[in-house]
Amino acid sequence: MIHIMKKTYLLFVLTLLTTFIYGQQIKSYDLDVAIDVKTKKVKVKGLINIDFEQQPSISTTIWKNTKFNDISVNGIPMSYTFETDKPTPIIFIDEGRGLIFSNPNKNVGNVPIYVDYESDMNGIEPSAELFTEDWIQIGFYNAWFPVDIKSRNATSKLRISIDPTYKVSGSGKITKKGDVWEMTQPWPAYDNVIIAAKNLQSSQAKKGNATIETVYTDFPEADIQSIMSTSQTVLDYFGKIYPKQNEAYIKFVVKHSANGGGGYNRANFISLRINNYGLSTQKTIAHEVAHFWATGGDSTTWQDWLNESFAEYSALLYVRDNISTKTYTDYIEAYKKSIVDAPAIWGFNRSNNAAYTVLYKKGAVILHELESKIGTDQMFKLLYLKHTQGIKNTTDFLDLLEQQTSKKIRNWLENTLKS
Repeated sequence: MIHIMKKTYLLFVLTLLTTFIYGQQIKSYDLDVAIDVKTKKVKVKGLINIDFEQQPSISTTIWKNTKFNDISVNGIPMSYTFETDKPTPIIFIDEGRGLIFSNPNKNVGNVPIYVDYESDMNGIEPSAELFTEDWIQIGFYNAWFPVDIKSRNATSKLRISIDPTYKVSGSGKITKKGDVWEMTQPWPAYDNVIIAAKNLQSSQAKKGNATIETVYTDFPEADIQSIMSTSQTVLDYFGKIYPKQNEAYIKFVVKHSANGGGGYNRANFISLRINNYGLSTQKTIAHEVAHFWATGGDSTTWQDWLNESFAEYSALLYVRDNISTKTYTDYIEAYKKSIVDAPAIWGFNRSNNAAYTVLYKKGAVILHELESKIGTDQMFKLLYLKHTQGIKNTTDFLDLLEQQTSKKIRNWLENTLKS
């Protein structure tokens, strides 16, 4: 992961997020999605099931250039507000605008809201998302659907229509029924990533309880096989540190990028932008796979270090134990040089341009130093317990650290995070 520009580091930061307890939530999406490649317009019709929890409204985010034809409940128009004159509510969606649904009946729990809208996707910047004739990738980062960052457990069923010369994949299970591609996500998720390209290909490998699927277009077959092999090795390695998954399924979507690009993680899904297969790709894969365990913190605040620092540190452990100790040491030394003037993690402003340096590099170095103090066995146990206990904030992690080690170590880490 080598990006330093603001637009680019956002590719990494919103990872597989754990479940938090909030009030009102989106429960499911059941949508017909028509993609017009030439005009770059996405037409959406269908139901969004929302549990308002007796609250007056729920705030979501959607692409700024969206025209609404109908928002109703059981055929009756409902009240909503589209905040086109205000900045994005979510720092990860630069061109998003607030879409607030008003609760039509405070005494009702789940409300099936019918939506009919059209989004003009012209102007998407080629960071996490892309809309060209060669490659279409839309999802959370451009908010083609109403996104609620607090709703982590939504399921979805999408029926996607597009030029028949295109093939479709995405963050869910894909089947084709006639001219329509159906994508389902029966698992809890907060994103709906749609991928489309004319020459989309797929390779799948199964070993033990793990199934690795790789979706790609213009990548050498040897590199695709290396990606799948690395993914399996990474899963096996993390299975020695973290709780093993009973059944592992991961879909990798690989897009060639001359400048590299990194990736992002969703439930059972990882998107990669890479130039060619090499060391940086192996570490990127390890980082994204690590997010299946390295998660829990609020990604919009400095607590995101519980996600990103731990995922990057886990990726470095993979490098150390599977590639070479020297390579690991080289990374640590390079990270130390880059963080000399970096701000403290504690209380860090998540939207600061130094986020990648602080949350990835500085956090990884601090965890490396923590391992030096408490030993590898104790560190691995700490990583295991952080996941199994569902640690979501730094205070709870410090409590766990003190319980497993000492007050002295706790104080050292707290002071280090604040310096």
